[in-house]
Amino acid sequence: MPAFVQSALFRRNLSIIGLTFRSTENDVDLADASGFGAFGGKPIIVENVARDPTVSETFGRALTAVDSVSGLDDVTTYWDVHKRGTMLTIRAVGLAAVWQLRGLIYSLRGRQASFWLARSSDDLVPVADLLGASDTIDVANYGYTQFVKTRLPKTSIRISFVDESTPLLRTILSSSIVSAAVEQLTVDSNWPTLITPAEISRIEFVEKVRLDTDDVTIEYADGGNRAYMSAPVKVVFE
Repeated sequence: MPAFVQSALFRRNLSIIGLTFRSTENDVDLADASGFGAFGGKPIIVENVARDPTVSETFGRALTAVDSVSGLDDVTTYWDVHKRGTMLTIRAVGLAAVWQLRGLIYSLRGRQASFWLARSSDDLVPVADLLGASDTIDVANYGYTQFVKTRLPKTSIRISFVDESTPLLRTILSSSIVSAAVEQLTVDSNWPTLITPAEISRIEFVEKVRLDTDDVTIEYADGGNRAYMSAPVKVVFE
């Protein structure tokens, strides 16, 4: 094997100076989630950027096991439904958007503050027109009334439109089965005008979540003009 000899050269006229820098950001509250909109008094994030073809999910439930040693184990839960967990990735393009992302992260304070997150999926399918001055919507019967029963976290929806006009956010108050193919949802506010199913691009649930970590990293690119933040989130019952 080849052998190497190492050496070190001392430069001439070299000055070594020690510097200490103080950041004033610790003295300033940078929390500002206004760049992401709001729903129910909390920030709402409507775009979850997936870096992989699929987005992983977990479904957690608190279980209590009673073992009498002499008989069968008894396992029960006090949770009415599970808590869904997933990975959230936010993309910011442009210096203003990057600063808004930083403000959001400061405002969430790790696990401390909750926010709304759209599921980014076609959760409900409208089957009839949404009538102006009406507070109901007929959707395909996928079992909302039978299984969800208007329970958290599936009580809020976001309706997006084909023409990219302002989405509508509503809270579901009740539901009923119309037929084997249709069920009707009653929401907390009337529709502003007649809306046809052809005008709707997506109806998705909006869930209240928290970050599931206190360690958040922002990845910068393009000289700081583009940034990504990825962190696990978990549904909360609030």
